[in-house]
Amino acid sequence: MKRKFLTKNKRYHRFGYICLMKAIQAIFRFYLQSSIHVALAVISLIFVSGKFLNINPDFDFFIFVFCSTIVTYNFIKYGVEARKYLLVSNGYHRAIQLFSFVNLIIALCYIHQLHKLSWIVLIVTGLFIGVYAIPIYPQAKNLRNYGILKVFLVALVWTLITFVLPVAQYSIEPGWDVYLLSIQRFLLILVLMIPFEIRDLEYDPPELRTIPQRIGITATKRIGFFLVGVYFLMIFLKDELQPMEGLANGILLFFLVFTLAMARKGQSRYYASFWVEAVPIFWGVITVMLDIYWGYF
Repeated sequence: MKRKFLTKNKRYHRFGYICLMKAIQAIFRFYLQSSIHVALAVISLIFVSGKFLNINPDFDFFIFVFCSTIVTYNFIKYGVEARKYLLVSNGYHRAIQLFSFVNLIIALCYIHQLHKLSWIVLIVTGLFIGVYAIPIYPQAKNLRNYGILKVFLVALVWTLITFVLPVAQYSIEPGWDVYLLSIQRFLLILVLMIPFEIRDLEYDPPELRTIPQRIGITATKRIGFFLVGVYFLMIFLKDELQPMEGLANGILLFFLVFTLAMARKGQSRYYASFWVEAVPIFWGVITVMLDIYWGYF
């Protein structure tokens, strides 16, 4: 009788464990596919930009960028074809759609606090995103279907949002250091896109002519390592280099080299979509820790 009770109890525990794991997997899947992870990466880069520019972006600004990033990315992923997105039959996509609309409403509640220059940056960014996602005329392809051009366009959009936007919002005077930091941000995004380009080799049609398709994985990685080197050397060209900034970039250098080294065709399912996109988040956390440390000493 006791053995039967223990066996039954183990079954309940196993059933509970299976249900818990399925719930965690469902939450994680929604976290990635609803673009929350991307939005966290974006605001992490804005936070780092603020620290390097000696500004403190306010909470309202972070909320606006976070929510608008979710809306924009979900539109690009699911809503390019309006009918497909507005008339959703799949329950899971309907949940993402509802989540996107809620974030759109929140973003609109905070948009009035943007500086006039920020509006200009957002309009220019919106035009680039539109050209990237939507064909200019019916028979044409959008720019996401042009391999090399797509990479530079995505890097430009991320640079505008994560660096130029806070510069505009907080009226930072353009100068040598600001220009260097903007170029560094552009290079950083280019490097972070390489694992995605390598991952997509399995799915991209040959006519897309992406960088790995043109020159191969090894040569693409070499370009990435070269860009990482250029990024790091640019730190020493700054007029004002904070010790915290140099150390934070040194740690980032390790992350980038490791990320490129591990990128390969047939990589794990979440390597690029989670771990590579988490690099800005890790960098933001490290910057917080270093900022706290320097605050004490």
